Amino acid sequence: MTKTPNKQPPHADEFEPVITALSQARDVKSTRKFATMNLTVGGKVFAFTNKAGMVVKLPASRVAALVAAGKAKPLVMGKRTMKEWAVLQPGKGPWLAVALEAKAFVGGDQT
Repeated sequence: MTKTPNKQPPHADEFEPVITALSQARDVKSTRKFATMNLTVGGKVFAFTNKAGMVVKLPASRVAALVAAGKAKPLVMGKRTMKEWAVLQPGKGPWLAVALEAKAFVGGDQT
């Protein structure tokens, strides 16, 4: 039986610098589950990858601003639009800066 090679999660190359920068904080953990890479603070997810890009948790007003600026799309799960989750597409917007905002929103600025 041949073992299938471990497939890279979507957008791993673009998300890796975000992980490297944020994992310096003692309260941030990075994990890989199935086809996604996740960042957590205090056990709560604040950023992860999916097929569309990097998904971050932010205040609804900030998500709306990113969407209006064309830097993100709202996260839609099934038929429901998640008001506090934005999807940053590859090459659109500064992933690290927005991930830092998400970390602060979810877990505070405990570095």
